[in-house]
Amino acid sequence: MTFERPSLIILKVPAGQAPAGQAPAGQAMAVRCCLKKDLRRIAKASGATICSTLANLEGDERFDPSLVGQAEEVVQERICDDELILVKNTKARTSASIILRGANAFMCDEMERSLHLHFIGIRL
Repeated sequence: MTFERPSLIILKVPAGQAPAGQAPAGQAMAVRCCLKKDLRRIAKASGATICSTLANLEGDERFDPSLVGQAEEVVQERICDDELILVKNTKARTSASIILRGANAFMCDEMERSLHLHFIGIRL
């Protein structure tokens, strides 16, 4: 599923408490229950600002357009048994993703730890 002019809404609320979207079908993608560290990474890469509420001081719910980040493409891809949402060509910063695959979770954890140690060594 690819959107020509992507609109991405990422929420950090349980699925039952998510507000009903008002965007027309096929023009927006909503992601629920995203990890906070992933929210921060996406916001940093796209130039977006994380907002905890849409309410302003007057009590109205409004969204400030200056909080929006930019990316050329938002794609949902299937890799093995998992559905991944990829945010490509962000405007604020360049970034890369490494997808690790292993026989079990322990092997993936060890590969992640090894990569982390190598990246720390490169940074020093």
